[in-house]
Amino acid sequence: MKGKYPLSLFLIGFFLNILRMWWLVLAAVILMVVGIWQVACLYIGIGILAVVLFFSLVQQLIYRHIVLTCKNPELSDFQQAVLNGNWRGDVSSLLEKSIKDQIAKTDRYLSLTSEEMAALADDEICEAAFARADHRVDSFDSPEKGFDSLNAAQRVIYALFLFEMEVNNGGLCQFFVNSSRVVAPYISEYMAIIGAFEHKTLFDTFVSGNQIDLTELSSFDIEEADEFEEQTKRYPFDEYDDAFYDQTPLEDDLKKYARAHAGEL
Repeated sequence: MKGKYPLSLFLIGFFLNILRMWWLVLAAVILMVVGIWQVACLYIGIGILAVVLFFSLVQQLIYRHIVLTCKNPELSDFQQAVLNGNWRGDVSSLLEKSIKDQIAKTDRYLSLTSEEMAALADDEICEAAFARADHRVDSFDSPEKGFDSLNAAQRVIYALFLFEMEVNNGGLCQFFVNSSRVVAPYISEYMAIIGAFEHKTLFDTFVSGNQIDLTELSSFDIEEADEFEEQTKRYPFDEYDDAFYDQTPLEDDLKKYARAHAGEL
C-alpha cells in the first residue's frame, strides 16, 4: 500500500520504546553522574544509553516496515488510517467504528434463534457462542456463578474460547493472572471433549511438570500492571507459549464442536 509513515508517529513510538526501558536509562544517568569523578562509569553509562537508543530505533523501524509492507486484508483499514496524512483522526475514527461494529455484532448474536445459530458460518459460530455465553456470565455478580449457570456445551465453548484468546493475546501467564483463570480446572477435560489431544498433552505436561494447582491460583493476583512481569518469571511460560503457537489452532476443533452442538448454544 502506498503512503508515508508519519514522522510524528515514528517519534512517539521511539520515545515510548525508550520509556519501556526506563530502568536502563536511569542506570545510565546515574553512571554518567558518577562518571564526573570516575571516567569508567561515564563510558559505561554512555554505552548503556547508546544500546537503549539503538534498540528503540530498531524496534520502531521494524514497526514501520510491518505497517508499510503488511498485506493482511484484515488490517488494511488500520494500515490506510496510519499512512494517511491525518493519522490521528483516521485511527480514532477507525477505533470508534470498530467498537460500534463489535457492539452491533454482539447484539445480533444475542438475538439469534437456535436455527440461526446453526446456519452461521464456521468462522462465526464460535464467536457467536462465546458472545452469548459471556453475556450470561457477565449478568452474575461473580464469574464463578456465571460459569456455573451455563449448560455443558456453553461451558466448553466459553472456557476454551477464553483460554485461546488469552494465550494468543498475552500467553498462558495472562490466562492465569486474569479472571479467566476461573475456568482453568476444566481446560484439560474440555480439550479432550473436543478432540484437541495435542493441546491437552501440552497443557497437562506444563501444569504437572511445574506442580501448578489449577484449583488454587490466587497467587497470580496482581494489583498493578507492572507486577505482571514478575509473574511471567515464575514458570517457563515462554516455552509453553511457543509450543502452543506452533500447534494447530485450538479453535479448529472448537468450531467442529460448536457446529455439532449449535442447538445448545
